[in-house]
Amino acid sequence: NMNPHCDRCKGAGFYTFNVPVTHPQFGVLQRCSCNTEGLQRKGNIKPDQTFQTFTKEHCPAVVYRVQQYANNPQGLLYLWGSTGNGKTHLAYAVANYFISVTLKHVYFDTVSSILNRLRRGYSDETAESYDQVLLFLKTVPLLILDDLGAEKVTDWVGEQLFTIINYRYTAQLPTIITSNLSPMDQSYSPRLQSRFLDQVASCVIQFPNQDYRRLTVKERL
Repeated sequence: NMNPHCDRCKGAGFYTFNVPVTHPQFGVLQRCSCNTEGLQRKGNIKPDQTFQTFTKEHCPAVVYRVQQYANNPQGLLYLWGSTGNGKTHLAYAVANYFISVTLKHVYFDTVSSILNRLRRGYSDETAESYDQVLLFLKTVPLLILDDLGAEKVTDWVGEQLFTIINYRYTAQLPTIITSNLSPMDQSYSPRLQSRFLDQVASCVIQFPNQDYRRLTVKERL
């Protein structure tokens, strides 16, 4: 993930300051920015979508709860509410914080794109098989499933989603889901509903109805 052509760290991901031996920072490893940039690119993470760039005045209680999850990321985080209220921004914010603290892989994608990636895995011509894609989605350190519920529901779709979500739910792997739908929506199977509403292993946060995208830059900051 590091940039081998980085002038600062030469691809190592860390560097030290050129200071005298007596300096307190002598020999102290500094994390290079190219370290996190590679993880952001590979995980489809927008680096400008952080907690600092999200207006707390918009929904301070929601931001506080999402930040609590970011500080102890495990299990399911289900963010839901109407379109344009900042769910995806805060999902990115958790991902950026997670990367900066852990330097572990994350993966963000819409559910429809993830399902298409799984379908392509059935083809002999694809670079990655269905089993490889499924294993990656089940085990990546942080997975963000964006816009759950927008896809057409079929038996196959339901089974893929349950397989991924249930594996991560059971293993308590950090998993963020954004949706316009309530976790009790009838389009979800009872099995999924029960996992979303688990008071111990899951956290459900409903967003206010205000459209965050309609706020001015000044209002957002």
